[in-house]
Amino acid sequence: MDIEIRTVSEHIYDDVTKLLGRSYGNRDDHYFRQQHSGDPSYSHDRAWVLLEDGKMVSHVLAYDKVMRYGAGRIRFGAIGDVATDPEHRRRGHAAKLLENAVDYMKRNDLPLSLLYTGTQSLYEGAGWHVVPATVLEADVPAEARPGPRAYTVKPFEESQLRLLASYWDQAMSNLVGPLDRSVEYFQRQPSWLRVRGDIEWDVIHRVGHPAGFVRTCVNGETLELLDVCGTSDEVIQVACAWAVRRAVESGCRKIEGRVAPGSILVRELAAFADIRLTTSDSQMMRLNDLEGVLRGALPEFHRRRRHNPLADQPVTLAVGDSAVRLEFPSGTVALGTPEDGDGTLELTDKQFLHMLMGLPGAQEPIAESSLRPSVKSQLSNIFPETGHVFWDADAF
Repeated sequence: MDIEIRTVSEHIYDDVTKLLGRSYGNRDDHYFRQQHSGDPSYSHDRAWVLLEDGKMVSHVLAYDKVMRYGAGRIRFGAIGDVATDPEHRRRGHAAKLLENAVDYMKRNDLPLSLLYTGTQSLYEGAGWHVVPATVLEADVPAEARPGPRAYTVKPFEESQLRLLASYWDQAMSNLVGPLDRSVEYFQRQPSWLRVRGDIEWDVIHRVGHPAGFVRTCVNGETLELLDVCGTSDEVIQVACAWAVRRAVESGCRKIEGRVAPGSILVRELAAFADIRLTTSDSQMMRLNDLEGVLRGALPEFHRRRRHNPLADQPVTLAVGDSAVRLEFPSGTVALGTPEDGDGTLELTDKQFLHMLMGLPGAQEPIAESSLRPSVKSQLSNIFPETGHVFWDADAF
């Protein structure tokens, strides 16, 4: 059996979309074309196919995206469209393409990788780990309660895009996980979001001026909460009231969406519907470069250090085969090369990813270590258990 891996080109792109359609239950290849052309982070140069005896049988791509990490930003490879022709499965083809994608990400400064899947075992063997996401579920009431007065809600207009994009940038600056969206991304996004169903992009106005937005999608009896953005808590409250109203009017029984635990959105939606928080194991991440991740997170580490600005001893963060020195000069954080005599916190890749993304219980390795109490405090301060959110609007 002759195996060859090729980078996708325009010349073979038609065959690629046909392969994707066959592999995903004969889905119309228009769906994939819309997704690729509508996302500026897609490039043929980051998509690969595997040929078995000259026949194209498997495909993987890596979008080049940027994740907000509070005040920081971390580039990551978003793995998508992992597909193998049904007649050629269980031969290790997808695993070979994933290995190729990892090599690419390491060479091209993509220190993290993220994907969504229902078959975790395929990716666990290639270094990805489940990083559970918080999912909000709300029972839709029989009647919708009105939100705060002095606000109106109207459909999105193209002329509002740059202003809403700036609101998004401001609102996401305190969260871990949201995509760092460019204006171009906002412009193209609706073209492929429409493929997912009945999408509504509603803009919240105060005194005739846009103040935020909410995007939802009706999927059967569920209203999917794709994303929410507001310039104040009250705007978020209006967005929640509007989402419940759309669910009632559409005959939905449930509202569902990924959220940041403890966020304003969770609190405000609870005023309009009975809610519960669950977790989803469909989200997986891979650590490609420890120092690259920490460098991207540094601006947020600096901000978090304001709560504990006193200088302290450095510590070596040892994750798998990598190690980086975290230094704590007064009021900031610096990265360095490990030195003899440093205290060391040893973590697995999975433990580090959970700590990075603020999962509950992720600080246990810090508490159980033999580090000095003051150093433990510094680490707990820069890796708080605040949770994260990857909005459903950005699912790939």
